[in-house]
Amino acid sequence: MTYRALLIGNSTFEADAGLNPLNAPTKDVARLHRALVDSETGLFSDENVRLVTERKHDEILDELDEFFASGGREDLMLLYYSGHGLLDDHSHLYLCGRDTRSDRLPRTGISDETINDFIRGASSMRTILVLDCCSSGMFKGGAIDTQLGGPGRYVVSSARGKTLANDSQSPTGTSLFTEHLVEGLLGGAVDSNGDGLIDLHEIYDYVKKRLAETSKQIPHSRFDGDGDISLARIKQPSPPIAIAAEPTRSRHTPEAPFGLSESVITLRDVDHDEKLRPEIVEILRFSDDDISITAETFDDWLNVALIGDKLVVTLSPVPGNNRGKVLVRDRLTGSVQILRVEAFVRPAPPKAVPPAAEPPPDAAATAARGEARRPEPTTEPPPPPPPPPSEAYRAPPPQPPNAPAWNQSPPPYTNQPYSSQPPYGNQPPYNPTYSAPPPYHPQPAQPPQRPQPPPVYRAPLTSGTKTGTNGMAVASLVLSLFWIYGIGSVLAIVFARKAKRQIAQTGQSGSGLATAGRIIGWIGIVGLILLIIVGIAAQGSGSGS
Repeated sequence: MTYRALLIGNSTFEADAGLNPLNAPTKDVARLHRALVDSETGLFSDENVRLVTERKHDEILDELDEFFASGGREDLMLLYYSGHGLLDDHSHLYLCGRDTRSDRLPRTGISDETINDFIRGASSMRTILVLDCCSSGMFKGGAIDTQLGGPGRYVVSSARGKTLANDSQSPTGTSLFTEHLVEGLLGGAVDSNGDGLIDLHEIYDYVKKRLAETSKQIPHSRFDGDGDISLARIKQPSPPIAIAAEPTRSRHTPEAPFGLSESVITLRDVDHDEKLRPEIVEILRFSDDDISITAETFDDWLNVALIGDKLVVTLSPVPGNNRGKVLVRDRLTGSVQILRVEAFVRPAPPKAVPPAAEPPPDAAATAARGEARRPEPTTEPPPPPPPPPSEAYRAPPPQPPNAPAWNQSPPPYTNQPYSSQPPYGNQPPYNPTYSAPPPYHPQPAQPPQRPQPPPVYRAPLTSGTKTGTNGMAVASLVLSLFWIYGIGSVLAIVFARKAKRQIAQTGQSGSGLATAGRIIGWIGIVGLILLIIVGIAAQGSGSGS
């Protein structure tokens, strides 16, 4: 069995001026943390106790989710809260975060129903809930025992009903309730059954008795069981030493004179290039004694500095999971407290690599695939347009016998009288090579032709094309003959339709068989309809008679 604890303390409430700052919560969780992990009486290990302070409501919800998800079936889960508690108009209790507003409780607070959901969804069979806040005795309009009660639940509240809880009134700066709770864990409670362990019932009896002696505050509890859950061991007495006696320390005094406001710093989902702000952890004094604090770390990605009563931690994580520790030591008493630091950094996204240029295809491979290689584009200017064609040489026309040669001037005029010229009918023709065109004979008018339909392309028969009669057509005709109350007719129509498609694709024969099967199938369906009508009419006439 593993003991696990989540300690939440909120003392500042920035979003609502009506919520006064508190002094005790940060010291409450620090003192309770030291008591749970005390080397003599504690049953909790330091790595299983998470201490968080000054958180917003959504951060508290994340812590609750992580806490209850981490527990196993046999683990003991202890949830402690110190801060303001508010009731809405329906008496629902809300735990307050740093950003909680009293006029926006459902949106900015942590309700009792939310805590119930976390507890119900946890694997652990034993849960202890300790509330040190005002109105902690009221949950969802009733007493805490009726709302948070359940198998394996142990609930302790610092006040009953709507009673107000006291703030810092103890010498150590804690609330009275938490102060007496710490005293009981460190040995103040009585081991009534003598088993050497302090159980929850014995601690509650001690706290109730001490509050009655020091104040009017009355705590409340609900144990679904006998309360025999051990939370601490009995402090063993020191053996006598034969030297001068030193002042005896009270067994109620905590081991360390100081505490830290945080026990763990966890940063999730940090970007690889994100600049983180320094984390500040407060050093809390539990007494007026002098202390001399030093802080050191052996992790390269952490840097620690002390500024007054504050511990400043600078983080420089690398991508991946980063875990480290800071040792805070009091040189006067030698007491040491450990601050664990965790940072989860997302890796940098991979750089985009430009796609490599594809090599030109091989000419032989291109020819083998039968692909025509396209000419590569060129940037050369287009060629100039060709010059206009020159006029073609034409031969001179034929000349008469007495005509001068080509490119010769005609003979001079001889002033011969007109009568010396040859008579009109004996002159040679001007152009014996000319022939008259044939006479025009109009063609007889032809009748208009009808437009021909476009030719239908039929795929040529290949090795995969079927021949012969289509089987679907034969099946359609056979099924149409077997009526079987219309079932055969319906199947005949379906098969005929498929046969028509296949015949059109493959060129098989059997189109007539498909047509006959479809017609007979429809006749069978019509016959079935008539048969049904006749049966209905006969039944109606029979019932009427």
